Amino acid sequence: MLKAVSIEGYTSFPGVRWQLVDPTTELVLRVEGRAESQVLERYGQWFERRFAGCLRFGEEHFPGGWLANPGSDPLAVHLAAGITALQRLACQPVRRAQVLEAEDQLIRLALPSFSGPVLQGAIQLAIQLLLELEADPAGTGERLQLLEEEADQFVERASEVSRCGEDAMHFALAASALGIPLVSTATGFLEIGHGCARRVLSNSLLSTPAPTAGLASDKLASYLVLHRAGLPVPATQIVNTEAELEAAAAEIGWPLVVKPLDQSCQQGVTTDVADQISLQAAFLVARNVSKSSVLVQEQVLGQEFRLTAIGPNQAFARALNVAFVEGDGSSTVAQLVLRSNANPLIGGHPGAIAHGIALDSVAMAELASQELSAESIPMAGQKVRLSRKPFRSVGGITTDATTSIHPSYFDLLQRAAHVLQLDVIGIDLITADPARPWWEVGAKILECNPRPGIIQHEFPGQAGGIHASALKHWLGEIARPPLIAVAAGAHISDVCAAVEASLSVLLAQHQAVGVLCEGICRMGAFDYPLAASAGSQTGQSLLADPGCGAAVLAWRSDDLLAYGRPCERIDVGVLAEGAEHLVVQEILDANPSAVVWLGQGMQEWSEPINAWQARSPGRRLEELQRSSDLTELLAKLLGASTHRLG
Repeated sequence: MLKAVSIEGYTSFPGVRWQLVDPTTELVLRVEGRAESQVLERYGQWFERRFAGCLRFGEEHFPGGWLANPGSDPLAVHLAAGITALQRLACQPVRRAQVLEAEDQLIRLALPSFSGPVLQGAIQLAIQLLLELEADPAGTGERLQLLEEEADQFVERASEVSRCGEDAMHFALAASALGIPLVSTATGFLEIGHGCARRVLSNSLLSTPAPTAGLASDKLASYLVLHRAGLPVPATQIVNTEAELEAAAAEIGWPLVVKPLDQSCQQGVTTDVADQISLQAAFLVARNVSKSSVLVQEQVLGQEFRLTAIGPNQAFARALNVAFVEGDGSSTVAQLVLRSNANPLIGGHPGAIAHGIALDSVAMAELASQELSAESIPMAGQKVRLSRKPFRSVGGITTDATTSIHPSYFDLLQRAAHVLQLDVIGIDLITADPARPWWEVGAKILECNPRPGIIQHEFPGQAGGIHASALKHWLGEIARPPLIAVAAGAHISDVCAAVEASLSVLLAQHQAVGVLCEGICRMGAFDYPLAASAGSQTGQSLLADPGCGAAVLAWRSDDLLAYGRPCERIDVGVLAEGAEHLVVQEILDANPSAVVWLGQGMQEWSEPINAWQARSPGRRLEELQRSSDLTELLAKLLGASTHRLG
């Protein structure tokens, strides 16, 4: 039985250690006892049940999918997986953990982390959860129920301070799947890639020119441009006074939508305005949140959709459905709502793709309009509306419509992008029948977004698809600069010079080779100041330089012990006699596509090299007697590793 778990040691590295690919923290835990197998099984079930259908969780199998190595100790494996999964739920794009050691009383874990406070909260919560499950085998205790609430609060708090939104997190994971290094999320922006391939993203792709983006963001300006171009938009007028308001209503006709000109996310928007009293009330609502004029628009009846285009060849659609429940002939509306909210896909817990349905005054009014109440029992198959607004915040359900909507809507989307001169665009439109051409049913474009968030187009079971497509489009054909790590003895400077000379021949003229070796750090002819014992950390400066077309990194054991390595992976390791054991092991842990051994003495390293090849089948091992042959060999090896996207 597991009686206690306490933290014995905690060491964070700015860089990467062991077989991880994220900034690494070494955690040492002292444990008293061992968890029973059924407790660990319930621990895994807690994660799978609690976060089923949550896009933040991903598709990784628990616990093995969260580990860089299989691990042999079940308790260590489950703790490492739980801590990592909790960070992902808090909008941290962490990937894999590693079990370093597991003895009777001590467990050493290597944990990924982009935020120290988030990691520390995840550690405490993962340990508490395991101990509560051990103390409460039936899983019905009050403390365990409180822990569920603590999990909600942890995710909410951590998401606020993580500085990485859901879109940015999925861009990070998509970049990783495409082989693009993930550098940092700490700035609030997503930094990916090294050197000449380094790029910075926010929650949306920033490829849209600012003037064009400003035009599309202006509701009135975009309406006028689309209207002049003959695209379908609802009749719209701008008003500032009550007299203009009444004149606009008389000209357009009921029902109306009233919205502020300068707000987004449905702030101050009133729909179903059908008389003078509601018109005056809607005008006041818009005025209260607006710093500008008010728009009065024709209200178009039908179903609302969000369409997003990423370049000319990538388009996605989602249907925005109002909150509803479907009768079964025996349950009341209130019971159906409770059942709906229990569904992890549309529950109210953090990370769900839709919020729960509330039986509030709005829902009760909508029920009354259908001659129903919360205690009514709808017939089997009867759909009962609980809102008229298709928003996630009030229980609206998003469904993928990319393959079901008529192709003409995507033509309309691309036409809007062309007219507004946008490469990336989202449009909200409404149609009476999405299966028929838009012109046959009088569909209308409601609004344009030049920097659309695309998380809404991800669905459980297909997470990562649209973000990977967006990255491929945005990055185009971009070469990854090769990173060469060197480990050698007394002749390490000579080996680095030979590798640098070989890379210089292979690079384009406008690119330089960055070198970190023996107290020297430079990019081409430009020297970087190198603080004492800061070799590995200074390597990050080289990799952040946009002029870096390749890098030669020679680390010392002291640097790695203090900072870790500055990159998650390297392309080629060049090893020679006299290399330090820790440096060789870190190079192999960085999973290079090839290892080149220069000169004699490789027999001494046969065991770790064989383990590297066994862990990564297909990796190449080359032996060279002369460094003069490096240029030809590196040209062959790097031709496969510096791939292009697209």
